[in-house]
Amino acid sequence: MVSELSLGHQNPAGGSAGTDASGRDSHPRFTCPERVYTCEFCPFDAGQDLLAWGKCFRCGESQLGVLRREYKDDAGDAQRRWALVPVLNEMMDTRVVKIAWAPSTTCAVSSDGLEAINIKLAAVTASRKLHIIVNDQHAVYDTQHSDYINDVAWSFSQCNVLATASDDHYCRVWSVDDGLQLLCAVQLSSPGVAVRWHPAEAGTVMVAEQSGYLRLLNYAAAMESAPSGDGHGWKLTLQTPRNVGTLTGADWNFGAVVGSQWYTWDMEETGQVVPDQQGEAHVEGASEFLWCPSNPRLYVTYTKVPRPSSAFRCYNTAYPQVPRVYAAPAAAPLRHMSWHAHEPLLVGCAGDKLFFWTMAS
Repeated sequence: MVSELSLGHQNPAGGSAGTDASGRDSHPRFTCPERVYTCEFCPFDAGQDLLAWGKCFRCGESQLGVLRREYKDDAGDAQRRWALVPVLNEMMDTRVVKIAWAPSTTCAVSSDGLEAINIKLAAVTASRKLHIIVNDQHAVYDTQHSDYINDVAWSFSQCNVLATASDDHYCRVWSVDDGLQLLCAVQLSSPGVAVRWHPAEAGTVMVAEQSGYLRLLNYAAAMESAPSGDGHGWKLTLQTPRNVGTLTGADWNFGAVVGSQWYTWDMEETGQVVPDQQGEAHVEGASEFLWCPSNPRLYVTYTKVPRPSSAFRCYNTAYPQVPRVYAAPAAAPLRHMSWHAHEPLLVGCAGDKLFFWTMAS
């Protein structure tokens, strides 16, 4: 059973586990008796204090849980203490791989403590199934993916449209308006690693491929000209250098990690399809790249390799070659990280704990 634990943003001296190389930041944590494999803050304004996580019991059963941040005092934002309280728990068929929140999710708490929470999210599991959870309703669908599903993302503007990317070399766009309906299936040149919707352009999807390509898809054009997925509908293709490794993570704006390197593109300034900047992320192999939604100058990379000296790094675009290096928070490797929608707050899961960091600009 998940229990409530008060969390505060403290700054102890010293370099204990859970501090960065300078010893300035601590990591409040939420401990669970199960092993945690993924975690995801709700990226939408109305649900920004909701956090979903996927966990596995020692008996082999899996569960998806939703937690809510509950503030404990009325001090300024930097000093406010908060707790994580459970809102929802759902049993899953197998381990949760990725979680995506729908834009219709809301979380409001009145002054007298009454909650008005509307939860809608999608999760993909290791069995290649797609789970749609709407409050206490839970639907499970078989996808047409023939291999592991690496990512799922919900459209920012269309509450019933989402996309998946898989090792089977396909990106699929779905409607869940009435059951699960395939809108289009677009073939990729290599396994699909990540999928992201454009926050402003409703029909534009970014798909990152293992081979190092970041492709922008107009899925409406793909539906009209190539319902069978023969490659039509691509708007733009960005390319990382060849023969440097496997692409393992990518995000909007644009950024990616390939092998041990990170890469960023400045499409507004240069419009180049090759990266504008690059640098060393993790010599043991980078796992993910995440832009900060509340501060466009910040991004992080992290590695899932259990190396205590460098679990993740935080970069500023003004001086990207001098990142802040953060040590591993636990003996177990970081499995996933997620940014809060409106604060430079990161959550990461390792072992049976959720850890939190507030990033300085």
